[in-house]
Amino acid sequence: MNPTLMRAVVEAVVFAGLSGDDVVQPDAAVSQLEQLGAILRRLTPEERDIFDKYTRDLANTEEAESGHTQRVEFLRSLATNIGLFN
Repeated sequence: MNPTLMRAVVEAVVFAGLSGDDVVQPDAAVSQLEQLGAILRRLTPEERDIFDKYTRDLANTEEAESGHTQRVEFLRSLATNIGLFN
């Protein structure tokens, strides 16, 4: 899978998931996250694992650079939270 495309998807999910109500209308954010999740659930099991590993590795890298943040926690659970794993 393409790391650049994975990063673009991750950043879209993080933006919708972590932006406050003053930045993104909550119902719009939920709708966008549901739509992205539905698209990502079309990935094969192997691709889901790759995406999950990518987000966890990104979380670890960011934690090493910036410490434990809300974004790091969000990244660690991203794949599960958007429904890639039951």
